[in-house]
Amino acid sequence: MENREFCEIWEVKLDELFKELGISCGTKGEEYLRELIAWYKPGKPMRVCLEQVGAISGADPRAVERTARAAILRGCSRLGYSFEAWNKLFGCTISPATGAPTLSEFVRRVRREICGRNT
Repeated sequence: MENREFCEIWEVKLDELFKELGISCGTKGEEYLRELIAWYKPGKPMRVCLEQVGAISGADPRAVERTARAAILRGCSRLGYSFEAWNKLFGCTISPATGAPTLSEFVRRVRREICGRNT
């Protein structure tokens, strides 16, 4: 499979998952989350991913982190989000009613869901 085809499949899966989780499309936070998920590799510190995304977007890594976290929190608190989708992805580790996953946990779990266990 060509790399471009993989990217298109990955984007469609990510669009569907973000919709289920209540994460707004077209926002800066959603854009940063996509970039962080794309840059993440198992064992890579989130700090390095934040620096890479910040360098690409011309933003401070701390601003990237704050904006991405805010997008996750909005998804958790949004009316109409799918509790089942959050529960399927995060299990007992979080309760969307009372809290949200950390940024690194969110990125790691979404990446695993989209790309498979070992990526």
